[in-house]
Amino acid sequence: MKSEYILLEEVADELGKTPYSIAHMLTTKDHKLYLHVEESQESQIAISTYEGIPEHLNMYEVFNSIYPLVFESQKELILRLSQGNDDLSRLNFTDDKNKISAYFVSGCSGVTVVAKKADINSLSTPTLPTYQGGAVTGSPTVPENNFFENSEKKKKKLPNGFDQLLKFIIQKEGSYSEDTSANAIWNVLKKEFARKNRKFDKKGILSEFVSSTTSLGKVYWIKGKKKIKTPCSYRTLENKLSKIRKNTH
Repeated sequence: MKSEYILLEEVADELGKTPYSIAHMLTTKDHKLYLHVEESQESQIAISTYEGIPEHLNMYEVFNSIYPLVFESQKELILRLSQGNDDLSRLNFTDDKNKISAYFVSGCSGVTVVAKKADINSLSTPTLPTYQGGAVTGSPTVPENNFFENSEKKKKKLPNGFDQLLKFIIQKEGSYSEDTSANAIWNVLKKEFARKNRKFDKKGILSEFVSSTTSLGKVYWIKGKKKIKTPCSYRTLENKLSKIRKNTH
């Protein structure tokens, strides 16, 4: 993914908010939401229409890139997120290069919602904290670049319970030469929910697993003293594991 973009879910996780609240704040400031189509061995197929010819439908192969959602689809996405629905099908996005509008009918695996880092940093609201050298101040403004640079430092000093759990699973599974890929760790987490006596999650961090017909589902975990129920998609898990391994070595 291009460095100027960040997963909406990752921002929400960082701030202890929901993806809905972050998306709502962005759009009220007239910022855009985007779909990131990840690189895959299988082509992503959508239905497309050409500008000025809405009734002319075609099959459209979507390549690895970032596509802005149209205004009405942004509103629909926010409505879905407010209801806990992360389905990305039938949301119209634009391919400005080919001058078409398209939408996924179903099967949106490998598609995530992202925003521009510059837009996140431009949010000026009391609901967002300011990170100054790892400490949260009372200022309502997030200075440009400081959110991503300083919040990263903060995370390294105070890893959350879920990151600690992932690190523990990697260490334990690795010590027995078990597979510690993202897919393997994802399956370990799913198995934890079925166990009466959990093998790894001794502190009860994991809340529930919600399956989906359009993605790999989401793991929900409990964050902080306020016990915020926080979602983690497969893509977010991949990012977390990458950072954990980078910080471990």
